[in-house]
Amino acid sequence: MKRAVDTAAQQPVSRGAGSPRSRAPRPTHTASSPTAPVSVARLAEATRQLNDCRALVEDLRTLTEAMAQTRLTSVVGEQELITTLVALITRADDQIARMASGAAGPRRSCMTSLEGLLGEPEWTVARSSRQQLRARKAALDAVTASITEEYRSLQLNFERLHHVVERASELRYDDAESEAELALDVVGKFRTSDLDFRSGRYDTAAVAVQHAKRRLAEKGLTLPRGHPDEVDPDQVDVDAAKFETYTADLERKVRDAELRDSKLARRTELFLISGATVDLSVPYKVLLRRPNFGTIQESNLYDDVEVLLTDQDLFRETIDTIAESSIQGIRSAAAATSAPAQESPVAQAGPTGLAAPAAPAAPAAPAAPVGAPALRRAAPVRAISTDHLDQLDTAGRLERIGRRMYSLLIPDAMQRIIDETDEFPLTITSNNPELPWELLHDGTEFLCLKRTFARMPAQQTFPRRTRDAALTVERRKTTVLLVHSVHGEPLQQAEKEINDIEARLAEMSPAPIVTKLTGSDVTASRLTDELSLGDYDLIHYAGHAGFDAGRPELSYLLLSTGEHFRAERVQRLLEGHPVVFLNACESSKSAPQAQGRSTGGTVAQAQGLASAFVYGGAQACVGSLWPVFDDTAADLAVEFYRQLIEKRQRVGEALRRARVMSHGRQQDRTTWAAYALYGDPSSLLAASGGLT
Repeated sequence: MKRAVDTAAQQPVSRGAGSPRSRAPRPTHTASSPTAPVSVARLAEATRQLNDCRALVEDLRTLTEAMAQTRLTSVVGEQELITTLVALITRADDQIARMASGAAGPRRSCMTSLEGLLGEPEWTVARSSRQQLRARKAALDAVTASITEEYRSLQLNFERLHHVVERASELRYDDAESEAELALDVVGKFRTSDLDFRSGRYDTAAVAVQHAKRRLAEKGLTLPRGHPDEVDPDQVDVDAAKFETYTADLERKVRDAELRDSKLARRTELFLISGATVDLSVPYKVLLRRPNFGTIQESNLYDDVEVLLTDQDLFRETIDTIAESSIQGIRSAAAATSAPAQESPVAQAGPTGLAAPAAPAAPAAPAAPVGAPALRRAAPVRAISTDHLDQLDTAGRLERIGRRMYSLLIPDAMQRIIDETDEFPLTITSNNPELPWELLHDGTEFLCLKRTFARMPAQQTFPRRTRDAALTVERRKTTVLLVHSVHGEPLQQAEKEINDIEARLAEMSPAPIVTKLTGSDVTASRLTDELSLGDYDLIHYAGHAGFDAGRPELSYLLLSTGEHFRAERVQRLLEGHPVVFLNACESSKSAPQAQGRSTGGTVAQAQGLASAFVYGGAQACVGSLWPVFDDTAADLAVEFYRQLIEKRQRVGEALRRARVMSHGRQQDRTTWAAYALYGDPSSLLAASGGLT
């Protein structure tokens, strides 16, 4: 009875129409039925395959993006394949969404479509591409690692070289042009590619590395990878040892240049103060100050010397003799149009080696022919004889005078100090400015050719304080004032000189800002305005001038209007701290030949204007001591400016180099010795304009 009940309980209860608990039988699906259910196993397998496809696409995308970022290889085909695969996945997702929506429809056809999408041949290609990309990526990683190592090493070494050449430029070191060109070229490539390199883009970095290797190969600083007789410029390695030596050698040279520049910023000072003549002898008190530098302590030497009055007269009159011979040489050259201009021999002295009695004044010389080189008269002259020098050429005569001055006026102990400090500028201060100090010769060379040489004007007052233009005017370029004064007898080459200097300045880099006054513009009012501005770094004057031997402060620049712009006015009006170059010439009306008399004191008169500029605030003033040829005067001035602006040499060193150039080109002329530098020889044009 119980079993029957249990059995009956296990039987399904039929849900007929008349029974509320009865239900209809479950329909049976056949394979041909469009609504046949999709098996769970089949759907799970499709889902797994789809996830594998997604991972495959992600792998391909990661590989291609990493490889494409290097910009060293092309993955365009792989990127197109990824686009196709992504489209397949998108379609597969659509099929799954349709099956998962629960809506009635052809679920089995969706499943069939899904399986078809997952079985497309592109997936086979993709799996093969992944293996190939992994191999390519490994090889590419090795390449980028090599590029990275070389890039960082070369970049570091070239930045070091660049730092050295920049320091060389700051020090105005001339012998680093090749290294500077190499460093600027290669460092430019590295700096252009640096952002790409740090972002993982190696194409520009590889170009920079290869370019650096080629440039180093030109310098012999690489090693071939293959046979040494078959060198491929693109298959070389940097010779690290040679490159290190190359840079270290330049560093050593620049340190030496830095040492020299430090010395040029100091100076050895020589003071020679003459006393009253006693028994035909002139006493001198001589003081030498050696600067403090390194292990050398600052020291002062003091001594007394005497020279014969006739010796001093010979020294003083040497410049006047040179001036007279220059006049004769210029006029002789003008007469002989087929021969190059040369100066006539220096007048001769007596056999004792001392100055002979002064000869009568020479008659007025004939006027120079049309087209003759214009005479640069810095002062009147007087003739003396120097018979003992008759066997020597001009250079030999100047050397003989210079050696005698050096031997008699400079005590032995001071000569040793001067020789030991030959890399320091030498400045001379004396109450006897008429002596030709630029001719001092130590037995091996004229001092003004072998070292920076300057005169320090001596007056009874200190230079006045002036407004510093660098503090009131912001400038980025050097500023130049060119003045060409025309009055009375025209100076045939003066205008050409100014125009040539202007043209040469325009060619310099960086080109300075030039203001030019010429002709009727050169008035006292206009010159007063320009000097009072304090805006100029350089002032160049070409034209006539007049000198007063008794009162140097009354010496003057003769302006185009005939006005006398006196030295005392210059000293009171000048603002700023310019470097001044005076190619000033004696006015025809005051020339001694025209007056039938001769006067001395050439250098003292020239110093009148130079002192006025220096004591007015100029850093330095360059002025001529005797008549010079126009062409060589312009050449020396242009070279001086080139050294000062382009080479950025200190003022004293710029003039020394200009002297050396002039001396090398025309040793038969004395233009190289005709210019004296008054003031501070260590002045330096700042890179952005202004003097330091």
